[in-house]
Amino acid sequence: MKTPASLAHAPRPNKLSKKDEVMPKGAFNSPLERVNDCCWRIPKSYQQGMRVDGLIYADDRLIEQIRHDQAAEQVANVAILPSIQHASLAMPDIHWTLPLGGHFRRK
Repeated sequence: MKTPASLAHAPRPNKLSKKDEVMPKGAFNSPLERVNDCCWRIPKSYQQGMRVDGLIYADDRLIEQIRHDQAAEQVANVAILPSIQHASLAMPDIHWTLPLGGHFRRK
């Protein structure tokens, strides 16, 4: 497939500078309540608009790594979605840029 001439020489977008990042990097210092040995809760009272709790499935070693970035913040953000049911879930493969293990169920 040929690239149209108008696109072939289009300038590439610049990378975001540190000050323009969409989500700031840093530790997640908000409440995480232990549910059991491998489950942690972000209560829906954490952030205005959260419809359900966030649940992160991780052991003690993993939860310490998760606390060092903003992946848990994304779990809270998913809990705000209008059609969310029961909980915003994050599996052990959660990471900051996109919580691939994070799932939500819609009606």
